[in-house]
Amino acid sequence: MRSLFQFDDHRHGSLESRIEMLRDEISELSRDASRLSRGAYKNARESGYELLSEVPKNARASLPVARRSARAAERAVRDRPVTAAAVAGLVVLGLAATLIYSRR
Repeated sequence: MRSLFQFDDHRHGSLESRIEMLRDEISELSRDASRLSRGAYKNARESGYELLSEVPKNARASLPVARRSARAAERAVRDRPVTAAAVAGLVVLGLAATLIYSRR
């Protein structure tokens, strides 16, 4: 009978060693996943900073163009108020038609 128990102890020891190896492997995978996620976060953060740093530059560059367009629109409305009202009415009708037909 003793040989049967010895065999069982051998299998039990082998199972414990396998479980321990799996635990070690899981720990290593967790560390790797943590490293990868930190690297991905760092890359995403740097990309975000780069994009945000470009916004003021682009806004400053487009500001003069927007001002000129606004002045030109203001002059056009002052010079031709009836035409401006007609254009605004057409824009409103177009938006209303778009909303009506997009719901179908």
